Amino acid sequence: METNPQEQENTYVLNPEDATEMVRLSHQDHLLTRDLGGVFPGGPDLSAMRDILDIACGPGGWVLDVAHEYPKARVVGLDISRKMTSYARAQAQSQGLDNVRFFVMNALQPLKFPDNSFDLVNARLMCGFVPKDVWPSLLQECMRIVRPGGIIRLTETDGGGLSNSPAGETLDGMLARAVHLSGKGLSRTGKSLGLIPVLARLLHNAGCVNVQQRPHLINFSVGSESYEACYQNATVSYQLLKPFLIKMGITTPQEFDQLYQQMQIEMLSEDFCGMWLLLSAWGQKPAAATQGA
Repeated sequence: METNPQEQENTYVLNPEDATEMVRLSHQDHLLTRDLGGVFPGGPDLSAMRDILDIACGPGGWVLDVAHEYPKARVVGLDISRKMTSYARAQAQSQGLDNVRFFVMNALQPLKFPDNSFDLVNARLMCGFVPKDVWPSLLQECMRIVRPGGIIRLTETDGGGLSNSPAGETLDGMLARAVHLSGKGLSRTGKSLGLIPVLARLLHNAGCVNVQQRPHLINFSVGSESYEACYQNATVSYQLLKPFLIKMGITTPQEFDQLYQQMQIEMLSEDFCGMWLLLSAWGQKPAAATQGA
């Protein structure tokens, strides 16, 4: 099932083969699963599911957590990065997880799985690589490979969070505009990523029924449980995003460096406050008897 990375068009705003990005994503995986309340907070019991897929799994944090928590399930992760999937396989082996498989695959191309292969198709934070006009076809592929009665779940955010850091808010606004100019996100103005308001609608339009939503609010103010992890995530991700912001003509190296240093100072101040909003939305593929009715 693996394909040659040279034959794949990478649309991720960061380099998916970057070792620093792999470490950042690994930490972010654990942060999100913990602070969102588990691998599927508010959703159905995964113990009844036999086959589970995670799209754009990165270094495999969510997949490994699911495989450990539900040893009778077969859990699959796919990602465009060979480095990420190799690392994920090594982690699965070191943890003694034999119910896991990882594939190098481009999520924006037809997925190399048969129809009706999975009980759950999961994806978190795809906003960084999915072009706005590809969302419908991507979700149709998810509908094809999920079984009747199975679930598709999306978790997205509209930015790096709200805070009382002026420099942080400026950088977040720059990122939203750069994503918009690159043809990603679903905002019509570029003032945000534009995904949270329409996440449920995307699932409805794909044909899902029983669509549900659950908001998540991560407090990363000074003194909070998530402060240190979110501080590290912000400082590393923006340093990695610097070439993308400059390439899109949003900022200059000098302006970025000044804002980046100021953001660090503001986030380290004793009165720093921040909240990160995410939304999970999920829906079911109609049962075969009612599908298309």
